[in-house]
Amino acid sequence: MTLFLISFGALFSVMNPLGTVPVLVGLTQDLDQNARALIALRAAINVFIILILSFFLGQYLLSFFGISLVSLKIAGGLIIASSGFALLTGKFNEHKGLEKRKVKIDMATRSAISLTPLAIPMLAGPGTISLLIAYNQEYTGTNEVIVLLCSDAFHNHLHLFYSQKFTLDCENNGCIRN
Repeated sequence: MTLFLISFGALFSVMNPLGTVPVLVGLTQDLDQNARALIALRAAINVFIILILSFFLGQYLLSFFGISLVSLKIAGGLIIASSGFALLTGKFNEHKGLEKRKVKIDMATRSAISLTPLAIPMLAGPGTISLLIAYNQEYTGTNEVIVLLCSDAFHNHLHLFYSQKFTLDCENNGCIRN
């Protein structure tokens, strides 16, 4: 159970579903609740598939490209440190590439947003994928990994499903200022 909590906490902090809430709300503000719920469900399913594939097939991709696990851990650590620094400095959207004009136009005109930008790169980005590939070397129990990834995908779904309510509550309580 301790291993599950540590792993879940690491995945939660790297995936940062709370950071995805403003993006989802901004992209779905003209949609009704049913359409937003469907997008949240599809994004959670996409994230789960990406997580499973990353965990089970990641080491084979690394060996195909000739990348060692140590190199991946270093690169993943740099990505996570860079994301953390971007959060501290308030430039997370710029760090994720969301401030570029072409990206904003593409996101505004896109009809299916559950895979990109929500699942990749917002939730299952390079830091998450590298973390799961590294976990593959440490975990041997397939059932525990599937439970961990299912619970993480479900947790992401809850964040995305209630994103509009969360944002409205923050606006009403003064957390967000216009």
